[in-house]
Amino acid sequence: MKHLLVAASAILLSLGAATAGAAQGTEPDPAMVALAEQVLTASGNGATVGSVLRTSETRTIMRDALRRVLPAASDAALDAAVDGELSHERQAFFEENRRLYATMFSAAELKDMLAFYSSPGGKALVAHGPAITAEKMAFGRQLGSEAIVRMKAAVCAREACPAQ
Repeated sequence: MKHLLVAASAILLSLGAATAGAAQGTEPDPAMVALAEQVLTASGNGATVGSVLRTSETRTIMRDALRRVLPAASDAALDAAVDGELSHERQAFFEENRRLYATMFSAAELKDMLAFYSSPGGKALVAHGPAITAEKMAFGRQLGSEAIVRMKAAVCAREACPAQ
C-alpha cells in the first residue's frame, strides 16, 4: 500500500495538484462557477488534464504500484482499477480548476478569457495545445536525461573525479 500511496502522491504533485495557499473549502458563487467552467471548456483544460492523466507513463506507474500491492490480481482487474482512478482524478482536477478560477478571477477577467478562447487565436492555441504539450514533455525528458552528464562535468571541473 505504501508504494501505491507514494506513486499516487508523486503523480499528483507532478501534475500540479499541490494548491497550498488556495482558498480551500471556499464555496464560490454558482454563477462564477458556471463562467469558470465555460472558460475551462473553451480553453481545452478538461482535455489537457485528461491527456496528462492518461499518458502511458502515468498509467504504467499506477499499474506497477498496484501490481506490487496486489501481485495476484488479474491484468483486467488492474486495468479497470487504473481506468476508474484516472477517470476520478480527471473529474476531480476539473472541479478543482473550476473552483480555483471561480475564486481567483473576477467575472470581468473570466469574460476576457472566454473572449480570447473564443477568438481565432484562442481556438488555434487550443487546437495546437496537445502537440505543444507533447513536444514540451519530450524536450523535458531529453533535458532531464542529459542532466546527469552536465552535473557530473560540473563537479569534475571543480574537483578530481575517478576515471571511468
